[in-house]
Amino acid sequence: MRGIFLALIVLPIFCLSCSSAHKQTGGDKNLKDIGSGAAWNPDSSFREKVVERCSSPGVQDFGECFVSAMKDAKAPAEAVAFAGRIGNTGYVRGFRETGVVDIASVAYPFRANENNGCFLVNGDPPVIDIDDFAITQKIDLTKDKRYEEIASGFPKVELWPGDRWGADCIIPATTREGRQRFLVTYRLLNGCHACEFLGSARVAFDFDSTGKFLGTELLGIEAAVRVFSDPERPVDIAVGRKFALVLQSNRTTGYRWEISSAGDAAVVKLAGAEYMPPDTKLPGAGGKEVWTFEAAGKGRTEISLRYVRPWEKDVPPAKSVTFKVKVE
Repeated sequence: MRGIFLALIVLPIFCLSCSSAHKQTGGDKNLKDIGSGAAWNPDSSFREKVVERCSSPGVQDFGECFVSAMKDAKAPAEAVAFAGRIGNTGYVRGFRETGVVDIASVAYPFRANENNGCFLVNGDPPVIDIDDFAITQKIDLTKDKRYEEIASGFPKVELWPGDRWGADCIIPATTREGRQRFLVTYRLLNGCHACEFLGSARVAFDFDSTGKFLGTELLGIEAAVRVFSDPERPVDIAVGRKFALVLQSNRTTGYRWEISSAGDAAVVKLAGAEYMPPDTKLPGAGGKEVWTFEAAGKGRTEISLRYVRPWEKDVPPAKSVTFKVKVE
């Protein structure tokens, strides 16, 4: 599964370790080198000034120019230092002390998308970007059966950052042993930043009593789109939720699925259809067709599909299926 990665017009983010960073040991607050003084909120003209100053042909390093502009805008020394730790691409806009390990909210004014980030700081490593690929690639989504259900209909499903703007982008908690734990939510998207939202994954970041990062734990997945592929299995869904009907299909044979009955429009509405080609390049391999519906109102209905060659008239379908739907 491809990791997360956002187009930048500047340098990539360096998150997991900094050779110059002072590592914290124990709970002594005096050992912290990132505090509320690192937070900085420039005036509304700052971004415009950076664009004017740093986009000229003579500027060879945008990051260095960005930090220079921060200094000229009277950013605190701590804010400038933290910007250097994350590749001179952003600045801390908020700081929250939560114990041995703390939370820093970061603004990236020149990212192409995802202009906010969240970091866990003052532990070991001293700066952790919760959206760093080195971390997210180790989150094993297959441990949750709901991921397998989503992937059965949407094999391009990928983990992407959740909302990183609000103060709750990281929620502090504790483990049963009393150690620090931080709860983070990621989005599951259908292959790209602007693609369909398929669900969310909740992940814990755990630290020992000295602030050493112990790793992540997948706590659970919530599906935004329920997936059904067996017509014998009733589609039981709540009003307002989406569901997908996934059927095996081989377009190389000329066959494709068509809806013969879309059901009661007051109960379900067709939201889209997509053919998923096979992962293999073997000639004649089949793929899947995904029909997505929205549960519009309470009631019962049936959705019927038939497997046909569209150009063949007065020919019985090769296959036909009917899904029974109950919306509550």
